[in-house]
Amino acid sequence: PKRKAADQATKAPTAKKGKSTDTPVATKNDADKTSILIKGKVPVDSQCFAKKDTSHVYFNQHEVFHFMLNQTNLQNNNNKYYTGQVLEDDNAAIYSVWFRWGRVGKTAQTSLTPYGLNLQAAIAAFKKKFYEKTRNSWESRSNFVKKQGLYDMIEQDFGSLIMLICDIQAMEQTMREMNYDARRAPLGKLTPGQIKAGYEALNSISECLEKMKKVKKSQRTAGTMAALQTELTSACDRFYTRIPHDFG
Repeated sequence: PKRKAADQATKAPTAKKGKSTDTPVATKNDADKTSILIKGKVPVDSQCFAKKDTSHVYFNQHEVFHFMLNQTNLQNNNNKYYTGQVLEDDNAAIYSVWFRWGRVGKTAQTSLTPYGLNLQAAIAAFKKKFYEKTRNSWESRSNFVKKQGLYDMIEQDFGSLIMLICDIQAMEQTMREMNYDARRAPLGKLTPGQIKAGYEALNSISECLEKMKKVKKSQRTAGTMAALQTELTSACDRFYTRIPHDFG
């Protein structure tokens, strides 16, 4: 059954924003093991130090209030993410909203806003941010449409996180043996649908390259080549948006 907040709502204070650090989320100097406590449907963002051990991501019978967004624009050197969660304290119906954003693979800025007993205000703030960044309503996200110049929604699969302790170094060693760089795909395990979208973007890239080869051989106008270059850049943007990479 859907949870209900207490009738008396408390006014939400001003959001607390963290300073820009622009430092990698994980480095070789970090501890060998990172503990990930799985509570509810998805884990609390590991960078939310104030709440990750004492709260969980709020969910009801219909939805989980968590999103991960990504935007890549190669021409403007944009490769950024935006994530958000509605959090509920483990021992009380106390709510807060967490946002983290910055360049992929780095923690740039964070915001944790307490909402007290006011669940509806917390959800409203969460949904508003999702719309601001995507121009898609939260309610219609199952039919999400990527808008030019805005973020795309990343579908994440948390099934592999059904463990209490995650040995990051052991995982990275396994992936290195598979010639896979975990740091290059830092936004979590992707769903088959997300991978399919990336594959479609790769097909577009391949088609553009073939067209450009033919144009060069036929010595057609520079305008045709410029149009294909624009098409190629757009296809590359779509690929790196749907399959996020950390370029450093």
